[in-house]
Amino acid sequence: MTQDALLIVDMQQEFLSPEGFFKRPVRAKPLLDPITALVRAARDQGRPVVWIRSVYPIRDAAPPPVWPARLPGPRFAEVPMNTERLASGHAGRPCCAPGSPLCDLHPALAPLVQPDDLVITKERYSAFTDTGLAERLRAMGVGRVLLCGLVANVCVRATAADAFFHGFEVVAVSDGVGATSGTRLKEGLSAIEKHYGALQVSHEVLTAWRADQRGLGAGDSAVLYGVLPPALDAAAFAAVRDEVGWQDMFHRGGVVPRRVAIQGEIVDGRAPVYRHPADAQPELVPFTPTVERLRRLVEARIGQPLNHALIQRYLDGHANISAHADKTLDIARGSAVVNLSLGATRAMVLVAKVKGPDGSRHSERVDLPHGSVFLLGWSTNQQYQHAIRPDRREAQEKRPDELRDGGERISLTFRHITTFIDADGRLSGQGARSADAPEEDPLAQAERMLIAFRDENRDPAFDWDAAYGGGFDALNFEILRRPDA
Repeated sequence: MTQDALLIVDMQQEFLSPEGFFKRPVRAKPLLDPITALVRAARDQGRPVVWIRSVYPIRDAAPPPVWPARLPGPRFAEVPMNTERLASGHAGRPCCAPGSPLCDLHPALAPLVQPDDLVITKERYSAFTDTGLAERLRAMGVGRVLLCGLVANVCVRATAADAFFHGFEVVAVSDGVGATSGTRLKEGLSAIEKHYGALQVSHEVLTAWRADQRGLGAGDSAVLYGVLPPALDAAAFAAVRDEVGWQDMFHRGGVVPRRVAIQGEIVDGRAPVYRHPADAQPELVPFTPTVERLRRLVEARIGQPLNHALIQRYLDGHANISAHADKTLDIARGSAVVNLSLGATRAMVLVAKVKGPDGSRHSERVDLPHGSVFLLGWSTNQQYQHAIRPDRREAQEKRPDELRDGGERISLTFRHITTFIDADGRLSGQGARSADAPEEDPLAQAERMLIAFRDENRDPAFDWDAAYGGGFDALNFEILRRPDA
């Protein structure tokens, strides 16, 4: 049985920094998260990780082209080999010169290299020319190579072609491959897909590997892929869409850009209540059948009770949710907030609440495909905000997974809530005021709760006990919108 190997090609400062070879360097930021996730997943599962770097001798003329032998059989007969240029190597103006610091890996990736990884230095565009890479991969039982790195239309394409003719299956991880322009990126990836292999997005690879993307945010957040069993995976979106009673939700006097519903576990007339900045929320109803099935499945997967679901329907790419931190007044302290995605893939962005020493806010972008679960850890929520930003691209610019189910996405955010509302309307539990607390003007209490929510949204050193410890009886901020308030 063969295994996959992850090949990271030329993620070097020469191609990524303004001091390097390209007048317009490749943007590293979009590539770092998917490559990092794949490296960690491959290593966790014992799959080979291969770091490929170019070191080009100073030479005036390109070296003679070298091609692998064309293997027999119809699979290889009509496929074009590398052009003479791609089968050769760099010459002329120095690039990745021996001893140059620009040969170094990007500083975010260098710490990921481990002693057991395979490090290949090449002098040609293809990682297979005069490096012994093919033989070393075969010795490790590798049958398929997954390519990330730079640049799509030169070294990645040349490496993909030679990998194909050495008999390996080839996958280019499209969100982990870069180029100096969108045109060159498309040119390289299209050639690979047409002749040598397939294109996949990193989350598709992780799903196939049944791997999780862990260590996000403050380190306690993760994305779990391929959570649903096949039959439920196929039916869940339509079932939830059709069985949920969708409503509008209002915030700051306007309708939020999503349809919403709230469901929960009602026991002896007591329902969980989750308060967050909203003028008013839809009424909580018992879990509908498919949502209940999904809840039980996710509970079993993560090992945490979940008794409340805020269900949101993003009708298209314009539907979004702005950057915010979850409000933890009513959430069991230390628990994770759990988001299950159905339908079209959307990207979640984690953004640090405060700027770092360089004046920027650290951010991470993770795709949330159908059937994935995002775990928002307590520490990440304290230090980061999260958002689903508008996606204004035209349909022809999107991947098939981003167009699934007509481009709609359903988000089920499950929480373990420890504040409850009784049948008579009284609150009890973690976020409620104690029975012997002194009377407080409702308007003043709503204002105090709003200030606490604002502080938690912005402050990574938020003091939960000082802000929330006394509890609140206010259910929403509708009172603050009244003309006489």
